[in-house]
Amino acid sequence: MSKARDFFEDDLRSIRALSEEEVRYLLSSFRDGDESAMEPLVNGCQERVYQAAKMFTEEDELFMDLVQEGNLSMIAFFRDADPVSGTLSEDLETAIRSGMKRFLEEEAENQKAAEELKTKLNVMDAITMKIAEEENREATPEEIAALMNLSPDDVKYLMHIALTALEKETL
Repeated sequence: MSKARDFFEDDLRSIRALSEEEVRYLLSSFRDGDESAMEPLVNGCQERVYQAAKMFTEEDELFMDLVQEGNLSMIAFFRDADPVSGTLSEDLETAIRSGMKRFLEEEAENQKAAEELKTKLNVMDAITMKIAEEENREATPEEIAALMNLSPDDVKYLMHIALTALEKETL
């Protein structure tokens, strides 16, 4: 387990979970303008965030990202919630899980985009190597673009990404 997760779990043991009535009271106070009610409200509902994050993953880094996303979703829920709603606990847990699910979907999309970018960069590298070997010169962005079915501007952008990655690697 990571130190961050250990710290979070230790901290969680020292926080008393709020009852439904306490959540409603603090939420009502917050909605009536008492900004100081938000901190005990969020702290007292951390167990819900923790349990929701555990439903999605045991991976430490991702777990802590989910906790952060769950907290943001919880705060957004409290800002918009109706404290007299009959399903406050269920609605809160749904909001927390929905925020975490959105986060995971965005992460999957980002991962897919990163893989597609990596593939394009590898193809571009292979094309430039082939032209360099066969013609003993550097490939132009226009040549690469034609072979990859991209615009020259897209190729220049890919070259910029590749150069930036190389610069970071050499630092």
